[in-house]
Amino acid sequence: MRIGRYFGAYNNIMSRLKETKGCPFTRMLKNIADVALSLNFIFDHVVLINKINAYKFSPETVNKADFLSNFFWLIETLCTLTIQSLELMTLKDEIIKTKIDLKGSSESNSKINQIRKVHI
Repeated sequence: MRIGRYFGAYNNIMSRLKETKGCPFTRMLKNIADVALSLNFIFDHVVLINKINAYKFSPETVNKADFLSNFFWLIETLCTLTIQSLELMTLKDEIIKTKIDLKGSSESNSKINQIRKVHI
């Protein structure tokens, strides 16, 4: 089910453009990550089609597509790592600010989930 996976990223981008919750910088990074993931899939399809001999591209085209696929994978990964780091820092700050006991009780888990809904 590789073909068409980038449509899911497109739907994520369109729904994220409508929302106003959370940090605008994080939303922008998520959109960049989704675009990069879509481009990764598109260029990876060229490499896949060539590998299974469905269509024979020139070696130069396959090399360029492979490079671009890896490049966009790197962009998506860096954006995702940045987003997750920002979310973890936000959660840590909110937990410290509200002095939640982190012993794993259901009450502390529900407080953490409320913080995530508000701030992330």
